[in-house]
Amino acid sequence: HTRARAAMKRSWPRWAAVLLILLFLIQVAQAARYTSITLDEPLHITSGYASLVTGDYRLVEEHPPLLKMLQAAPLLLARPRLPDPRSVPGWAEGNLIQAAQHVVVPYRPIEPLVFAARVPTMLLGVLLAALLYRWAMDGFGAWAGLLALALYSFDPNILAHAGVAATDLGAAAALFGAMY
Repeated sequence: HTRARAAMKRSWPRWAAVLLILLFLIQVAQAARYTSITLDEPLHITSGYASLVTGDYRLVEEHPPLLKMLQAAPLLLARPRLPDPRSVPGWAEGNLIQAAQHVVVPYRPIEPLVFAARVPTMLLGVLLAALLYRWAMDGFGAWAGLLALALYSFDPNILAHAGVAATDLGAAAALFGAMY
């Protein structure tokens, strides 16, 4: 019994961390499910989708394409299918706004499509949460890890960005991961 208690005493911070990460994911998924599409989401989704489908990066603007491509990957399974980006107005000129108006915006119902594109960002938010917990725990102990994770898991700014198909959380996760 003593060994079991000692093992339980050592593992409780991990279970508390898992619970906090689960609460984070539930909050983000609920918000992502009911939040309207943002202004730049069709642009990121179209850019990633075009890169995946064509191997051509002409619609990639200012942000690296990896996260956009991850966000667009679930859309390869969309029924009805999204149009081929090469066949829409704006493709030849590399006009992302015009292409997005013909690839993502007219899709109906759009909500399942947008939610599917948001899932990779949510999972990246979970990865960032785990990295943050581990970093704080390694440096300052279990209580610090749980405090950092709790602050992250309920931060309105993090919750807002983890539930949209944009590149902000991806940049934060990449920078934090590189520094860790």
